[in-house]
Amino acid sequence: MPVAVIAIALAVDLVLGDPPNRFHPVAWLGTVIAMLRHRLARGPAVRLLITGAAVTLGVSAVSALAGALVARLAAHAGLAGILIEGAVLSGVQAANTIRGRPLLDGVLGSWSVA
Repeated sequence: MPVAVIAIALAVDLVLGDPPNRFHPVAWLGTVIAMLRHRLARGPAVRLLITGAAVTLGVSAVSALAGALVARLAAHAGLAGILIEGAVLSGVQAANTIRGRPLLDGVLGSWSVA
């Protein structure tokens, strides 16, 4: 992954912040995990271990495939591909969450420092 992709992802995240949950890939994963947990989290400890491992591996595999698809499509898009990868990556890293609020909030005046 080029350094430019990471820089774009950080810039998008710091300036715009996280997308709303309906567009946020981490929120999608959380919804799927919650649904599967509700349906599968019952029974003896061995069943819980096996179904928990299956959910973890399944969600991880789907995430890896989605990332590989984005990377493959971006590889054929030239410079636009780097921008696309950066925009997608911005939704799954946590720089903005760690920092607190998007930079744009401060620029627009809605950032109140307590």
